[in-house]
Amino acid sequence: MRTLQNRCLTVNLFQKTDDSTKKRLCDILDAPMTMLTCGLHDPHGGLLWIAKKYADVLTKIFHHVHMTASPNTDPELLIWLQEHGCTIHHRRTNNIPQTYFEAIQRGVETKAETIFYCDADRALHWARTYPAELKRAAAMATKADYFVGMRGPKEHQSHHDALYYTEQLPNAIISERMEEKMRRDYLSGCYGFSQKAATYIVKHMKADSLSLYGDWPLIMKRHGFKPTYRICKGLGWETPDQHTDDVERLGSVDAYREWLSSPAEWKRRAKMALEFVEKITPNS
Repeated sequence: MRTLQNRCLTVNLFQKTDDSTKKRLCDILDAPMTMLTCGLHDPHGGLLWIAKKYADVLTKIFHHVHMTASPNTDPELLIWLQEHGCTIHHRRTNNIPQTYFEAIQRGVETKAETIFYCDADRALHWARTYPAELKRAAAMATKADYFVGMRGPKEHQSHHDALYYTEQLPNAIISERMEEKMRRDYLSGCYGFSQKAATYIVKHMKADSLSLYGDWPLIMKRHGFKPTYRICKGLGWETPDQHTDDVERLGSVDAYREWLSSPAEWKRRAKMALEFVEKITPNS
């Protein structure tokens, strides 16, 4: 990936190109680069069908698409994504905080002006359901140091109960620490950073637990990066896209939603909720 400073120089390679065409190419190549960087975990290749249909939406909206994949993500999916314009980074361990951290770090290394993070399953779901909105969100992120894509009440409630209800208190706590007058959604898995803001994230964030969800909004606040919030319809529940076999077996998305909120899932989500805010709560 060439840095932005060098992109216009590549035009000089085309010696036979007329001056007006060279100028148009320079305008295109010198436009601010927006990179989509995603964490990807899909052991069974459930996202392959949606990637084949909608990954091109992502590569058309963003200048560069990068996937940081868990070690047990389906190889066929990774090969297909790589053959169709995505850069793949293979992690050696399956660690959610480290995946987030490395995804942002890759964006910093590309020198992209805007680094747009979205979980891979969410990004593909968004491309399938509200592609024009995704394009608008990406454009909005280029005008902000710190962009937070939020789920509205309808979109958040479309998720299974174990996720929805256990995320309410962490979001309320983070919002209070951010001195927001209303509750915001910091757990959506959709964030945008300017190059400068992302550099601060990489420098100051410790990716040793899920507390990064509560930590990095406050890192942004401490360093003067004002958040820009946007409710996005495309951030509705994405998980059924990846588990179509379970949805078919159970008969409907509603049945799958109810089945997924098992006692074990409630316990797992409650533990995650505590971890989200453990570093920003008093006496933690």
